[in-house]
Amino acid sequence: MPRQYMSKVRAVMALLLILLGLLSYSNPEYIDNALERSHNHNSNYNLVELQDNEEWLVLKISFPNKPFDSDVAKKLFEDTYSAEDYIKSLNNNY
Repeated sequence: MPRQYMSKVRAVMALLLILLGLLSYSNPEYIDNALERSHNHNSNYNLVELQDNEEWLVLKISFPNKPFDSDVAKKLFEDTYSAEDYIKSLNNNY
């Protein structure tokens, strides 16, 4: 195929893509309705609840240029906004 013909085809395809984008931008409800699925929200999940005494493995890793900072770990687990507070808030302060 000649180059001039391919240039015209590319220009038409680019114009069609731009028009399609403008139409979908101006009419999002049609796109939403076309892509809408009926979700079956089943809440019967088998969840593992938190235990009274949770134990999690935490590995301290040091690198030659950056040794492990124990103060940072202490803040992460025991300070305000700690991981423990976060997990308790997820579990209704259990």
